[in-house]
Order: sequence, then structure tokens, then C-alpha cells
Amino acid sequence: MLIRAVFKLCHILTIDKGFNIPEIINCRPLPCGWFAPIYIMKSKVLIIDDEMDYCLIMKSYFEGKDYEVFFGSTRKDCIVLLKEKKPQILLLDNNLPDGRGWELVDGIKKEYPEIKIYLISAYHQTEPFTTSKDVTIWEKPISLSLLDKTF
Repeated sequence: MLIRAVFKLCHILTIDKGFNIPEIINCRPLPCGWFAPIYIMKSKVLIIDDEMDYCLIMKSYFEGKDYEVFFGSTRKDCIVLLKEKKPQILLLDNNLPDGRGWELVDGIKKEYPEIKIYLISAYHQTEPFTTSKDVTIWEKPISLSLLDKTF
């Protein structure tokens, strides 16, 4: 019965709610002598940048911190991957081949209010990119110490 309940929970999380299949990392004993699996969902990071080397470096960093990482190179990729992957963190380059990343920020925050957005640009900007207070703006290059302090 318990196993059926655990599998039902996994089904609800994976099929009905759109989560990835949880990773079993441990089991805990129950009073009846059975063991119940303990599940951990990895946090997801979406990296949108047209510089592939940068994406691969960031992917390596976040995977080393046990995040699940996805990346794309255009605004269109950003919209599609946000819907598909439902990340908790978005690293968004401002200068993309099909437009400015900052133009997406207010719409993303409206549709996904819980997502943490890091807007990244190699160009110094004197005016604010967005009116959203929940967006962190970084200038490239990003230091390892800044990443370590943040994540």
C-alpha cells in the first residue's frame, strides 16, 4: 500500500505537475519495518546566452553545485524552455540575436513570479533594464566569487 502511495505521488509530481522524476537519495525506516524513499528535486537553472563557451562554463559550474541546467541562445528559446523546464533560476543575457533579453523580463516575472532572474550584459547600462525589483543585474565578466556568494 505504501509503495503504491509513493508511486502515486511520483506520478502526480511528474505527470500532473510537470516536475522531473525525483532522484532517490536515501531511505528512511517506517514504524512498520518498511523503508520509504526520500526524494530530492534538483533546482533548475536556465541559461540564455548566444555565447556557447559561456553557456558551457556556467553549465559546468551549476552542475558542480548539483543544479539541473538547460540553455538556449535566443529569446524564443527562453520562452519555450521556461514553459517546458520550469526553472527556479534564469540567467538571461541582454544582447541576443533576436532582440534584447531585458524586454522579456517584465512578462516573465508576471507569468512566473517565483523565478529568480539574473539579467547579464557585457555592456554598461546607465538606465534600469526593468521596473521589477526581483531582478538582479550583473555585468560580464562574472566572477567566480560572485557566483559562490549567490549560489
